[in-house]
Amino acid sequence: MGAKYQFFTSTKHEAIASVGLSADVGGTGDRHVGATTFSTLTPMLFFGKGMGDLPESAKYLRPLAMTGVFGAAFPIDARTSVLRPRKTGVIERESVRNPTMLHWGIALQYSLPYL
Repeated sequence: MGAKYQFFTSTKHEAIASVGLSADVGGTGDRHVGATTFSTLTPMLFFGKGMGDLPESAKYLRPLAMTGVFGAAFPIDARTSVLRPRKTGVIERESVRNPTMLHWGIALQYSLPYL
């Protein structure tokens, strides 16, 4: 689940920025394929910048654009209890720490029709 709010737009400079919040609900997938049992909240910053505002002398750079996102996923529960089999055949309950993870991505685009 998620929500996003666009707080900055500049048509003249071909720029945009948004903030968002994503909630990943734990325990909703099959554990055999690595689904987590804990939920996370991820605040994010989204951005985009086109280079169409460059001068005409840089006409081959004007079709460039960059978009990206940065965020950090914080677990709702700091630790999760899991069952671990031991070599002795005994299954023990173990407490494991849930990680905080950094999420990021950047895309560089070039649009030939822009020329």
